[in-house]
Amino acid sequence: MNNRFLLALAATASLLLTAVVRADGMPDAVSVYLSPDANALVFQRLAPGDPHLAAAKPVPDADKAAQGWQMAELDGPFMGFVPTDKAKDGTVAAGAPVHLSMDDVGPVMGNAAETPALAVKTAGAVWSTVSFPGPLTVYFIKPASKAVAAPAPVAATPPAAIMAPAPALAPAPAPTPVNVTAVPVVSAATPPITVTAVPATKLVDPSAVPNFYYGKLALRTDPKIGGPTNAQYVLYGDKGQVIALVDLNNVVLPNPLVAYLEKTVKIYGRAYPGRSAPYPIIFALTVQAQ
Repeated sequence: MNNRFLLALAATASLLLTAVVRADGMPDAVSVYLSPDANALVFQRLAPGDPHLAAAKPVPDADKAAQGWQMAELDGPFMGFVPTDKAKDGTVAAGAPVHLSMDDVGPVMGNAAETPALAVKTAGAVWSTVSFPGPLTVYFIKPASKAVAAPAPVAATPPAAIMAPAPALAPAPAPTPVNVTAVPVVSAATPPITVTAVPATKLVDPSAVPNFYYGKLALRTDPKIGGPTNAQYVLYGDKGQVIALVDLNNVVLPNPLVAYLEKTVKIYGRAYPGRSAPYPIIFALTVQAQ
């Protein structure tokens, strides 16, 4: 492992933050959800020109439609999670809910069908990974179009020939001189204001210094790792040690996520110290298989 990378990661993890502001690596990406609720967990982020978004239609709920909510169909398959106790002999029990994240109260993509049986891709101690077939109905708020304001009309100037001449005004009478006694101006002395200079506090913001991180990307299946549910992946070093947890919610991947799992990847993003885990959390902006 590159020593400079380890030193940079350790320095980033030592920074103290009171709040984490997630940076969006794709400013124009459209967030899609499993329900018309902007407070729900983001399912995917799609490019504005995605053909699935172009074929979307308003939701049946009139109030939601007035807010700009639309629904679209995405092709599968999709990565999902089921409790391991719902799986047996490599398949998932019919009717078992398939979750978007490893969280019992998180969004559910649907239920496992009886035929064909849903196969387990990776079995974990608590959660197992499955490939959920499509299509899947998703919801998003249609981006507002930028209206171009029309130029203000310019009033036409009437020709000088048809303008009525202004009436002549009589000259004003000369003012009558008045004797005024000068009054001396009394100036009040203004006491000087003393300003004490306060030195500015230097704040270190790790969001200003994104870095590259290398390692093997895998699903977080070990319950001992801990950490927030939105960081669903782990970056391992060349000796199998945990480097960091990885949050991929802000990445628009050109390939299915399974193409990057259990492979060596290069992640470009920002690392923050873990608040509920002993490992830093990398908020990825791009992911590239090596």
